[in-house]
Amino acid sequence: MKIGIDLGGSHIAIGVVNNLGIIEEKIEKRLTSEEKKNIKKSIEEYIFENVEKIMSKYNITEIGLAIPGTVDNEKILKSVNLGLENYNIVQNLKEKIKIPIKIKNDAKCAAIAENKYGALKKYDRAIFLGLGTGIRRSSYNR
Repeated sequence: MKIGIDLGGSHIAIGVVNNLGIIEEKIEKRLTSEEKKNIKKSIEEYIFENVEKIMSKYNITEIGLAIPGTVDNEKILKSVNLGLENYNIVQNLKEKIKIPIKIKNDAKCAAIAENKYGALKKYDRAIFLGLGTGIRRSSYNR
């Protein structure tokens, strides 16, 4: 089992996903304007609180973070939607969460999921357009 976390400009969604790509459980929170003022603290507290609860119920092997913006290894280089820049979120989360944590751009995550489990699974190459707060393009090659 894995945990997928989607950070958006207005929400945080956390899902428990089994090995077949089926969402077993999902929780979501809309960020208030007050929480957005201290976005890093709000994100981290929500993730810590809920991941702890989830890990007490499921055998979780890793966590994936989907971020709107540019990421590199463990860091959000820039996310206009979240108002974040040079934020090492993975390092901060690893202080309390002791399993592997990966981070990728949210459109890339959606493209990979569609290619592995969804509408694109029968294709070796695809172009995926993610329409959300902004328009993002991602390509995928197996």
